[in-house]
Amino acid sequence: MTRGTLRSVAAGTAALCLWVLGMVGVAVADLVGPHPSNPVQTWAERNARLSRWERQLVAQWLRDYGYPPERVEQWMARVTDADIHGAILQAENLGLPYGGDALEAIVVLLIIIILIIIILRLLGKEIIIR
Repeated sequence: MTRGTLRSVAAGTAALCLWVLGMVGVAVADLVGPHPSNPVQTWAERNARLSRWERQLVAQWLRDYGYPPERVEQWMARVTDADIHGAILQAENLGLPYGGDALEAIVVLLIIIILIIIILRLLGKEIIIR
């Protein structure tokens, strides 16, 4: 392979990788389940479980941010499920921490390092690590 062909292949591969990474979405496995005999009851149970989980999540957030437990309990008794769901959506839009781990950050960092190395190699620079 000539140097120009190698550069074209490397640039194309890098572009393809970035395109594929941009297409990755959130996988929600709870949407497809077994076919129950009474789907209405199953959806009601699912929604009730989701509502309980959202309430627990928001209560834990408030405790983690330093609110006293009695104030958290008073607020949780006062709000509706729609308010709880809205708080979760607002936290998601504000970028507040609500999940994830350090593995994602490590993978992103490694991808950035690899892309920098590829770009430097395409520019004809040597990478010397001592």
